[in-house]
Amino acid sequence: MLSLVNDYLAQSVSERYGEYSGLNAILDFKNEIDRTAELAEFFSEHNFSDEQKIVISEMFSRDSSKNNIEVIDESLLPMKFVSITIFCTISLI
Repeated sequence: MLSLVNDYLAQSVSERYGEYSGLNAILDFKNEIDRTAELAEFFSEHNFSDEQKIVISEMFSRDSSKNNIEVIDESLLPMKFVSITIFCTISLI
């Protein structure tokens, strides 16, 4: 994080407002931390299989709607889970 701040401070004022602003890297880093914390909290409330955790993690990274994510239940049978996974993936495209 400190290196991101240093990179931002090393940029000129005009670079700070551009597409490759160090601020964007800082915000991306913060969003990743927020997403990781939200995902950890979500997993602590459920008992998902490893396969389900992979799919849910991918859905979180794509900012899927909370309703789509909550459809995945830890009691789903593997075949039913595959169907929901395919449906949710297609709906993201």
